[in-house]
Amino acid sequence: MRTVLVIGLALLILGQSVWDVWRRLEPLPEGTWVACDPPGARLTAHVLTPRGVQALPLGRGFQTLQLPGEGLQWLELAAPGYLTQKIPKQDLVMNGRTPPSGTLNLTPRWFWIPWLQSPGYILALLGGLPLVWRVARERKRQRLLDLSFTQGNALPGQHIGPYVLAGRLGRGGMASVYEAYLQDEARERRALKLLHAPGGGERFLREARLSLQLRHPNLVAFYDCGEHEGRAYLVMEKVEGCTLDQAGLSLAGRLDCLGQICQALQALHDLGIVHRDLKPANIMVSGSKALLMDFGIARSLEEQQLTLPGQAVGTPGYMAPEQILGHEPAATADLYSLGVVLYECCSGKLPYQAETSFELLTKQLEQEPAPLQGPPAELCELTMALLSRDPGSRPGPPARLATQLREWSQRLQAL
Repeated sequence: MRTVLVIGLALLILGQSVWDVWRRLEPLPEGTWVACDPPGARLTAHVLTPRGVQALPLGRGFQTLQLPGEGLQWLELAAPGYLTQKIPKQDLVMNGRTPPSGTLNLTPRWFWIPWLQSPGYILALLGGLPLVWRVARERKRQRLLDLSFTQGNALPGQHIGPYVLAGRLGRGGMASVYEAYLQDEARERRALKLLHAPGGGERFLREARLSLQLRHPNLVAFYDCGEHEGRAYLVMEKVEGCTLDQAGLSLAGRLDCLGQICQALQALHDLGIVHRDLKPANIMVSGSKALLMDFGIARSLEEQQLTLPGQAVGTPGYMAPEQILGHEPAATADLYSLGVVLYECCSGKLPYQAETSFELLTKQLEQEPAPLQGPPAELCELTMALLSRDPGSRPGPPARLATQLREWSQRLQAL
C-alpha cells in the first residue's frame, strides 16, 4: 500500500512539473508575447476608437499576440484571484518578449491563491502528510525497539535478521526464546532463541552447530542460526505444549514420554553428543509426543572443552557425580540424569533432598539415594541402577531403555 501511495504522489508531482514547464514554453521568436506569472493570465488590449476606449481580448501569457494596428493604449493582465495589472504601450516590446527579462508577477488578492495554480503539488502534499506521519511513527517505534534491544530485551516487531518477533515465549539466564516468523511468511511461526548480551558466546555458537545437524522425531528441529547486532540467535521449531513437569500426566504417560526421550538420547549418543542437562524442564510434551530441548551445554565428545578442568556444568539435582567433579562428559552422564527424572516421575521428588545447592551436590557425591519403592518392581530396580555413582554400572544403551519404559507404560495402562 505504501509503495502504491509513493508512486501516486510521484506521478502527481511529475505531472504538475510537466504542466508548469509546458505552460511556460516560449513561443517562436516572431511576434509579440508576454511572460507573466501566473502563465495563463488573460491579456486584453484597450484600444481608442471613435466610440471611446474599447477592450479587445488578445489571448494569454506566453502566447503570440495579434496587436491592433492603430489606437492601442495599453494592455491589461488579469487572472482570477489576482489584482489586475496594466502594461503601458511604451513598455511593450513589439515583435519580441515583454518584459525583455524576468516575468510580470501579478499580486494575489489572498496568500493562498498561488497554491491553486499548482493543484498537483497541493494534492501531493496532502497525500504525503499521512505518509510522513507514518514514517516518523515507524522511525520512533524503531528507535524504541533498538533501545530495548541494546538493553537485552527484544520487543514484538523487532527484526532479527530475516525474522520478525511476535512475542516472548520464555526467558532464561543467558537467553530468551521468542515467537518469530519470516518477513515474507507470517503464517509459519518458529521459536527464536536470542542471547541477552552482545557477543555470540562459544557455548551458544556450539549449540547452534550441534543443533543444526540433529534430525529426529523426538528432538526439536532447528532451522537457522546467525548474529544480529553482535547478539547470536538460533531458530528452531515452535512446539505447542508444556514441559514434562507441567503436563500433569499419569505415571504411564510419563513413562511413555521418557521412552521417546530415550530414543532421542540414542540419536544424540550415536552422533557422539552428550546432552548434559536432561531434566523435566527440558522435555516438551505436545499431545502424545515428547521432544528433548535445550542443547545449551550439550557437548560433542570430539570437541575441545570450553569449561575449565574441574568446573561443573549442569543443573544441581540432575547432574551425574562425574559432572559435579568436572570430569570429561560421557553418555553415561545422561543415563544418570535419566535415572533422576525417572525417580522424580515415580515418587514426585528428587532422590536427594537439601536446602542448598552445595548440600545437594555433596549428598550426590557421598550418599546413596533413598530406595525407590512401588510397582513395577523392575522399574524401581532400573531407576536405582541408573543412579549408581559408578558410570560403568549404569544400564544402557538408551534404545534398550526406551523399549523397557514403553513396555511398562503399556502394562500400567492395562491395569
